[in-house]
Amino acid sequence: MKTILTILAIVLFTSCNSQENKGKSTNAENNEQPFTNSVAENLTFINLKILNKIPIGWGVKYKCINLSASSAENDTIILSIATEKMKEFDLQPNNIYKLGFEKISETKFLNRTTGFLYNDKVWKLKSISEQPISIIKFDLQHPLRITDHKVSIELKKQGNKDVLVHLISIPLIVSQGQDIIEKSIDTTFFIENTRFLKIQELLPKLSGIDNKKAKASGKDGTVCKLQFGTIEYKTTYEYWSPDYNTTERGLDDFLHICYKIIKTANLQPEVIL
Repeated sequence: MKTILTILAIVLFTSCNSQENKGKSTNAENNEQPFTNSVAENLTFINLKILNKIPIGWGVKYKCINLSASSAENDTIILSIATEKMKEFDLQPNNIYKLGFEKISETKFLNRTTGFLYNDKVWKLKSISEQPISIIKFDLQHPLRITDHKVSIELKKQGNKDVLVHLISIPLIVSQGQDIIEKSIDTTFFIENTRFLKIQELLPKLSGIDNKKAKASGKDGTVCKLQFGTIEYKTTYEYWSPDYNTTERGLDDFLHICYKIIKTANLQPEVIL
């Protein structure tokens, strides 16, 4: 008997109670779908963001967020992929994937069917594709700094062509009499797509950050935020002063990416951070 890919998805119904509290209908008809409908060519599609990857005895498990969930809070889904299909479906943390599937039966068991289980119904997987990262953004704010009080650098892909860089730097207004116009920056320019891809290659490393270990705070310092993904869905990492006790907090990769983006905008990381 031909061995096939097993993808087991267990949806945690964390949002059901919140829906009831908000007065939304919770009858069987409205709860039948685990997502907002998006149908084409007899397939229904959902978008999943991969959170982490855990090896198991016969393959790997992925913890994912169902970005197409119709509830106020996104559903958590566990995908299991068998060893023989790991090369074909090598999913990476922080990436977003689009899955197309069809409902094939009403049962509580998958029986090694390629698909996932939701509300006692099996949904058979028919297609899977990665949603490419099109936006990478860096934001910084320093509460006491005059120049470069707020800095925003957005890298946005223009199809397969060059990448648009949008740089904004806003100084802190100390008094109405201070002339800050010449210190403000709001400009755009283009860079080669290869420079975007070099930064994108570093992004999966962020999934290894231990947020409890990385957490810190202070009255001074910066707040740095990285966002990346598509126009609709983005992953966010935000930390206070990543240049403070960087290695001890496990933020070497985060800080390295911040440096790369700042240099891409033709700014000096040592000055901005």
